[in-house]
Amino acid sequence: MDHINNESKAEKYVFITESGSCYILTIDRDQAKWLERDNLNQPMLRRDNQKIYVQAIIHLAIGQPALLFLELLGQGNVTIRNTSTAVQMHEVQL
Repeated sequence: MDHINNESKAEKYVFITESGSCYILTIDRDQAKWLERDNLNQPMLRRDNQKIYVQAIIHLAIGQPALLFLELLGQGNVTIRNTSTAVQMHEVQL
């Protein structure tokens, strides 16, 4: 597997970045997407170890940084999660 996008099948996916962060991306049967980050001793990000609703996968591919449009936190600008380069990814059965 080398990429995940908004049309990917309902599944649980794990991707690991160059910085060592481990992300779990769940796409449910209704195509709703949820992201969790296990911080693995990395600097904390907003809502680490909690599910965050993903409004859209902008880009997620091996060898490139991931770009995800996340739910807004209160009022304000869009929230984009930009990761370091994705180095591994695989499916986990739901």
